[in-house]
Amino acid sequence: SDRGSAVAILPLHGALSLAEQEQVLRRPPAPKMAASRVILATDLAETSLTIPGIGAVVDSGLTRKPRFAPASGLTRLVTLPIPLASADQRAGRAGRLGPGVCYRLWTPAREVGRPAHRTPEILQSDLAGLALELALWGVRDPTDLGWLQPPPRPAWEQAIALLKRLEALDAAWHITRLGRAMTGLPLHPRLAALLLGAPAPLTGTAVDLCALLSERDPHLSRPGEPGTADLETRLIALTAWRTRREPSDSGRARQPAPAHPSNEGPEWQDMDPRRLAAVDRAATQLHRLLKGLAREPRPGIASAGGLLALAYPDRIAQRRDDREARYRLAQGTGAILPAGDPLAAQPYLVVASLDGLGREGQIQLALPIARDEILALAEHQLRHERVMTWDEAREATSAQEVVRFEALTLNTRPVPLQASDPVPELLLARISRDPAQALPWGPEARQLQARVALLRQMEPEAGWPDLCEARLVADLADWLGPWLAGKRGLADVRGLDLAAILAERLDWPQRQRLDQEAPTHLLTPASTRRPIDYLAGDTPLLAVPLQEMLGARETPRIAGGRMPLLVQLLSPARRPIQLTRDLPGFWAGSYAAVRKEMRGRYPKHHWPEDPANAAPLARSLKPRSPRKGED
Repeated sequence: SDRGSAVAILPLHGALSLAEQEQVLRRPPAPKMAASRVILATDLAETSLTIPGIGAVVDSGLTRKPRFAPASGLTRLVTLPIPLASADQRAGRAGRLGPGVCYRLWTPAREVGRPAHRTPEILQSDLAGLALELALWGVRDPTDLGWLQPPPRPAWEQAIALLKRLEALDAAWHITRLGRAMTGLPLHPRLAALLLGAPAPLTGTAVDLCALLSERDPHLSRPGEPGTADLETRLIALTAWRTRREPSDSGRARQPAPAHPSNEGPEWQDMDPRRLAAVDRAATQLHRLLKGLAREPRPGIASAGGLLALAYPDRIAQRRDDREARYRLAQGTGAILPAGDPLAAQPYLVVASLDGLGREGQIQLALPIARDEILALAEHQLRHERVMTWDEAREATSAQEVVRFEALTLNTRPVPLQASDPVPELLLARISRDPAQALPWGPEARQLQARVALLRQMEPEAGWPDLCEARLVADLADWLGPWLAGKRGLADVRGLDLAAILAERLDWPQRQRLDQEAPTHLLTPASTRRPIDYLAGDTPLLAVPLQEMLGARETPRIAGGRMPLLVQLLSPARRPIQLTRDLPGFWAGSYAAVRKEMRGRYPKHHWPEDPANAAPLARSLKPRSPRKGED
C-alpha cells in the first residue's frame, strides 16, 4: 500500500557498522519526518543512546544473553526474561524526547519472580581473557584484588586450565612469552593462540579464521533447510567476495559485492555480503596488529583444521564407531552435526562452535582435520597405553598398544602378549560371565559336584565345601586362578581337568570319606562295577542289568546305609524294565510278570523263578548245563 511504502524498517544492533547505526540514531531531514520508522532493536537500545522520533515501544520482555558453562567450557545464547530495571529502560525509549507509550507483551502476573537487576556479567562469562590480563599484571590469585563482585571460582579455574593448555601460562601460573603476545590482540585467548601459532604459509588462512569467528556468521540459513557447519564454505565465500568486489581507492571504503549472492556462483549461496565485508574489515585489522608481535609457529600444521585445533584442542572430535553425524569431543562430551551435513563423512573434526544443549550439543561451526595432524599437534599430550582385551571371535586374550588423546582413541595396533600381562584376570572375567559354557564341565566334574552336595545336605555340620555354581563363580579367583598361569584363551581352559581341580577343594580326610560315603561305583552281586548317577534326581540312581542283581536280598545303599539307591533294572538290550527302591519287594511281587514278558523277548537269557536265591550272572545268558562226563 501507499502507507506501507512510507514505512522504513531499520535494524539496530551492535554488529552494524557505525554508518548503519548512525542512520538510525540521526534525526531524518524535515521533509522525511512524516515517514514512519520501525526500529528492530536489541539490548543496545537500553543504553543512554537517544533515538529521535520514537513515540512507542513494543517490548517482548525477552533478551538473548550468552551464558558460559565452566563444566563444558562452552558459551551459548539463551533466551531469558528481562529484569525489571531493563523493562524500565526500554519503556524510557518512548518518552525520551516527548510523550510516548510502551506496550509490554506480558501480563503483570508474569513480572512475579523477575529479577530486579541484571546479573553481573562476571558471574556468567568466560573469564579466560580476564585471567590472561591479570596474569600480565602479575596477579595469580583474583582474591588479591578488591572486586564489586569477585569472579566465581569454577569459571576462574576453568579459565586458568585453558590458558595453561594454550601455553599462555606456565605450570606456576606465570604468563609466558606467548601469553604476552596474546594480550596484544583484541581476540579471545583461543583465537590469539591460533593466530600466533600459525606457520607463515597459513597466516592468511589463520587471520581469516579469526575474523570469521569474531564476527557474525555470514552464512544465512534458509527456512526448512539446515545449513552446513563447515567453516571451509565461509572461507571460500570470503575469498570469492574479495575477488569480485569493486576495486577501492586508497582511503575510500571498500564496496561490497552485489546484494543478491544467490545470483552468483555456488560459493555465494546463502552468504550475506555485508557480513563478509565485516569479516574482511576485521581480517585487515588483524593483519595490521599482527606485525611486530612475537609469534611461535607450531610445527605439524598443514590445514585450516590444524589451525583451528590450536584454538580448540579440547574440541577435537572423533566420529563415534562410524555412526554418522555423532562425535565425541576430546574433553569427553558428545556432539552431533545437523542432519545431512557433508561434514558427517569426516572421521575427525575440530569444533569451533557448539550450542552446548543436552547430552549431545549440536555442532554449529567446524573444520575437518586428519588424524596424522592431530598426532603431530598433540605429540606431547598423547598417552601410549598397553591395553588387554578379550577377543570374542578367538575366545582368547589379546594385547593392543593404544594411542589416546584425552577421551579420544587415535590409534590401536596388536602387540605380542607378555608374561606380565594380566591374562588370568581377563580369563576369570570371561569365565564368570558364562561358566557353564567356558569351563570343561565333563561328567566326572558334575558327578563330583553332586556327590559333595549330597553329603553337604546330609551332614550340614561336617564342613563339606559348597561346590554349587554360584559359589564357585564367587570364589573363581581362589580355586581356579592358580591353574590359569600360562593360559591364553578358553581353549587352554577347556584342557584343564576340572574334576581334579574341584577335588582340591577337599582335604585328604574329606576325599577318603567322600569315596566311602558317596562312591562313584557300586560292586554288584555279580562282581561288576556299575556307576552311580548322582545327577539323576533327588536319589542317586544305579542302572544295572537285572541278571547282575540276582541273589540280592537288600536294596543297595550308600552313606553308611542311610540312603537307598534308586535301582534301575535293565533288559539284555540295556533298556529300563523296572525302577525300584525296594529290591526284595520287587523279587517277591511284580518280578513274575516281568519274567513272563522278558522270557518271550529274550529266551536265551536267564530268568530264574526264584531271583532272590538265584546266582547272579555277569552275562545275562542262561548258565550252560554240564556236558556228560563233566563235573
